[in-house]
Amino acid sequence: MKAFFIKCAEKVPCPCCNHQDFKVIGSRERKLKDERGMARTFIIRRLRCQQCNKIHHELPDLMIPYKRYAADVIEETIFQTAHLTVAADESTIYR
Repeated sequence: MKAFFIKCAEKVPCPCCNHQDFKVIGSRERKLKDERGMARTFIIRRLRCQQCNKIHHELPDLMIPYKRYAADVIEETIFQTAHLTVAADESTIYR
C-alpha cells in the first residue's frame, strides 16, 4: 500500500501559546477512509512547540482530528444535499 507524506508549506502558530517555532520530533501513520470506503495511508509529522513543549500533529485540510473519514465525506453526510454516496453503516452516519 502506498503512503502519502504530508508537509505544510506555511507557518502555523501553536494553538496553545501562539508561538511559531516548532521542532519536528518524528512522524506517524494516519489512515483515512474516502467516499468509497477505501483506506488511504498518510504519514503526518509530529511537532513539538519550542515554547510550551506541547506535541501537535500536522494535519492537512482533508483530515479532521480524531475522525477516520475524510472531511468532504463528513460534510456530505451532515448537509445531505443529494443522495448519499458514502460507504458507511447507517449507525456510523447517524453518529
